[in-house]
Amino acid sequence: MAAFMEMMNFSIFILSLSLFFHCYGCHICPLSIAAVFQNDTEVAYFQNVLNASMQHAQQKFQRDILLRGSQILYDGNVMNLLKMMNDELKNKTAFASVVSPKFMLPKFGLALQVLKSMSNFYDIPLLGVSKHHMFYKKVLFFEELTAWKMFLQSQNLQRVVVLHKEGQDNLDLFDMIRGDDFFEIENDVGFTDENDFVEMLLTIKSSLSNVILVLSGNEEFTKLMEEATMLNMTYPNYLWIPSKTTYSDKMKSFNRLKTIAKKLFSFQRSMDLIMESYFSELHSKPEYLTSQNCSMLSTAISEDLFERSSKYYDNIFEVLKLDFQNSSSIWHKNIKANVDKWSARFPNSLKVSHASHLEVVTIESLPFVHKLTTNSSCRKQSYPCKFSKDDRRHCCYGYAIDLLVLLSKELNFTFDLRLEEENIFYESEKMDGSGLVDQLVAEKADMVVAPLTINPRRAEVIDFSKPFKYQGLTILVKKQNRKEFSLSSFLQPFKETLWILVGLSVHVVALILYLLDRFSPFGRFKLGKSEDTEEDALNLSSAMWFAWGVLLNSGIGEGTPRSFSARVLGMVWAGFAMIIVASYTANLAAFLVLDRPEVSISGVDDARLRNPQENFKFATIKNSVVAQYFKRQVELSSLYKIMEKHNYDSVERAIHDVKEGKLQAFIWDASRLEYEAANDCDLTTTGDSFGRSGYGVALRKGSPWTDKVSFAILSLHENGILEKLERKWILIKDTRCPERDITPATLGLVDMAGVFLMVAGGIIAGVFIIFIEIAYKRHRRFKEKELEIAKKVTERWRSHVEKKQETPLSQFILTSCDG
Repeated sequence: MAAFMEMMNFSIFILSLSLFFHCYGCHICPLSIAAVFQNDTEVAYFQNVLNASMQHAQQKFQRDILLRGSQILYDGNVMNLLKMMNDELKNKTAFASVVSPKFMLPKFGLALQVLKSMSNFYDIPLLGVSKHHMFYKKVLFFEELTAWKMFLQSQNLQRVVVLHKEGQDNLDLFDMIRGDDFFEIENDVGFTDENDFVEMLLTIKSSLSNVILVLSGNEEFTKLMEEATMLNMTYPNYLWIPSKTTYSDKMKSFNRLKTIAKKLFSFQRSMDLIMESYFSELHSKPEYLTSQNCSMLSTAISEDLFERSSKYYDNIFEVLKLDFQNSSSIWHKNIKANVDKWSARFPNSLKVSHASHLEVVTIESLPFVHKLTTNSSCRKQSYPCKFSKDDRRHCCYGYAIDLLVLLSKELNFTFDLRLEEENIFYESEKMDGSGLVDQLVAEKADMVVAPLTINPRRAEVIDFSKPFKYQGLTILVKKQNRKEFSLSSFLQPFKETLWILVGLSVHVVALILYLLDRFSPFGRFKLGKSEDTEEDALNLSSAMWFAWGVLLNSGIGEGTPRSFSARVLGMVWAGFAMIIVASYTANLAAFLVLDRPEVSISGVDDARLRNPQENFKFATIKNSVVAQYFKRQVELSSLYKIMEKHNYDSVERAIHDVKEGKLQAFIWDASRLEYEAANDCDLTTTGDSFGRSGYGVALRKGSPWTDKVSFAILSLHENGILEKLERKWILIKDTRCPERDITPATLGLVDMAGVFLMVAGGIIAGVFIIFIEIAYKRHRRFKEKELEIAKKVTERWRSHVEKKQETPLSQFILTSCDG
């Protein structure tokens, strides 16, 4: 059945070529070919080719076309071959002679020389297929390398690993590969017969490329394949390409081997090309047809495929896929006329995959990567990750980890996850391998899945996938304290210093009013018949009462200044009090009713950033992409110079200082800051995003995974999966934070409690003072009573003394009168 299908394919091929000629004017077109083969199988196949071609030609042109073939079996005797070929060419009109492809081997050199001599003698071409341009030509590795390069290019595989056996010949071949710009050699390993092939294979297993070129002989390659089979380093995980190795039955003995090999010629393919060349040569020799009253129309063929010197126009390569006990052609080079055209035909069974185990590096950066230290296994949504500075067990989870798991399932690869320190998030200035980008450049990692911004500088040394998250820059600030009414709320419209100055002003003005009224000559002025006493003039207590009454806008019935100078000061004091009271009333209403904005700045163009005050600081991270963005932008370069001295080494430290009020504004990626603001009620972002960019998965330069990861990310975008991840990890609102009320505030008892307490305090103070006044009055009455008693006693004593002094004189007068 297989032979029949091969014959049909060949017949169709001959039918397409038969368009180059057309017979007319005769009933039979006889065409003869003399063929030399080595066995009956080749003879039978050749006869089938002739019969099938003749039938298709007759059906196509409705003419009787006779293709005659004289088959000669070569038994190794050159003299017999010479005699049989001479008989065939002498007695019959042969248009060409055909030889088996095996005659191209060096051991058939003498027989081939005989056939060439007879072809030249009878002036007919000798047709055959060789694996190089000329018969007897040694196989050139350059031609072999060209074939493999064409094949790999059709598969879009350029990155290779080279295994070469030590020796000058193989080193020369390796230098030829290394000098070809097409190949990207990731690793090269030299070996000898004494090398441990298992250890060598384990070394190249860590390479990113899985296309392996082997420069060795058949025996070394066979042994190498046996070990590779045991390590499961076979197709589709690895593609082995042996050099200097032709297809042989020995390769079929590998039980689980799936690789490809080259077959420079096969008998069936050779017959196809020979028949094509036959009709091409026939076109250039129309006299063979006209002798039988036949002719051929002109065609587009300009040159023969074969020259008279029996030199083949170009090589033919056939790539075989070896699978268990079968081999099948998957790719070959077609030559039609003198057009050198490569065509590839790949069945679905040939799918070469890349290295399926990757070393992935990330960094702790909320909300993309969270790190959790644990003594047990990782939970469902987390993945084990090794921390470079800690031997304890760690689990990583977050947006980037979920994305990595999705990519591994979509692209069918496994990975080891390694967590690096935060301070190596960025590429180092010296590219010493301490940064994430540096590790890709130094090939210490295969992939970086982290919030890594795509920019031209990084793209020069590594590859980026399509962005999985578009974002910009924003500003994180601490919310201004919302109004919290206290007992002293009514005092908040004025600062403490203003209240102290107002209190001092009241007493100072009262004192000056008293002094002006006291020392003024008109302060105690009274009319001639006026009964006003000196106590009616302004005293210190009355002056104090007057000053407070004017300030608090209370009625003043008495106790006003009497002198003109004091009244002038009183008028000025009244104007001062009016301004103070009006300002206090306006600020009190604004404070109690109107709300304050949550942020103190409006965005990157805010005046407080352009011209910051001494106590206002803003910053970003040192040597980061954000810092470089401010440095490169002309309109933002002034901001960079201001904040350069305040920049931080750590994102966490900068956010902590914003909470503590040590840093007034922090500029960073919007995704991180929005996450922080959503989970902390004291923080918020302000202004519109600027400096739009994107996060991408970073890979080594020229990595074969770049396009695959990009297509997978685009698919995740289209399916809405990345949007779900964003809602899951980034846009998380803390329900404990109070909602902001935009309606006007209404006052309640709590808002004005301080005023009521002030009244209550006044009442208590009045009651307390009244008790003091009563006690003072009682004490004063007691003193007055004592004084009155003392006065009465003194008066009685005085009267008694006076009486004693008057008694003798009276008695003397009375005695004198009696006498």
